Amino acid sequence: MINLFNLIPITPLDGGRIAAGISTKLWGLGIILLLTYSVMHISFMGFLIVIIGSMEWYKLYKKKKSLNSDKREVQQLVLLVVQLKQEVHHLELFQEILRKAQRKILNKEITEILNKLHSEIEKIKKDIYLQQLTGTLAFSEQVCNDYQQVVDGILNQLEEKVLKFKKEVQTTETYYKTDKKTKVRLFTIYISLVIGLSLSYYYGNEILINHPEIQKVLNK
Repeated sequence: MINLFNLIPITPLDGGRIAAGISTKLWGLGIILLLTYSVMHISFMGFLIVIIGSMEWYKLYKKKKSLNSDKREVQQLVLLVVQLKQEVHHLELFQEILRKAQRKILNKEITEILNKLHSEIEKIKKDIYLQQLTGTLAFSEQVCNDYQQVVDGILNQLEEKVLKFKKEVQTTETYYKTDKKTKVRLFTIYISLVIGLSLSYYYGNEILINHPEIQKVLNK
């Protein structure tokens, strides 16, 4: 009975994980089945699983809905990293590329890094301006290296975040994606398990009910 309950197609139950390989739409059926069961038997645990399953389904729905825009943003970010690395020695052009990116990019973590990079470039330009006011036209080699290390460090952070974001998007796109042959196999296994456990549960009850000792208890 417990294993049969566990096969209801709703996450976090095992049935939900199997059903996800067939179609995540089956989670909706699982929510209806478990909600009906929970109402009929006033099951607190059932209601809790329905809430968790609904939240997971909605979370997946949001990810799938934003998948196309996320894929486009990843492409823009990969190109952005390349452009910034190419123009790192040309502050004005570098900053212009940053400004355009800040208006387009929606990912909060990456936006924070872009803002940090923009602030650092502003600081460098301010230092250059103050240096020019003193009559010195160039920084020492050590100062230039220090500036370069700071900018390179932030660019490396940006590249790492972009790669992480790209991996998350790829995972969302392929995590529950299976070919038709695999879907058929999963469905066959799933239905076989349900039928097998249902028969086992039914005949197990028949054997128990007809057992002499249990009949004695029931007759009392």
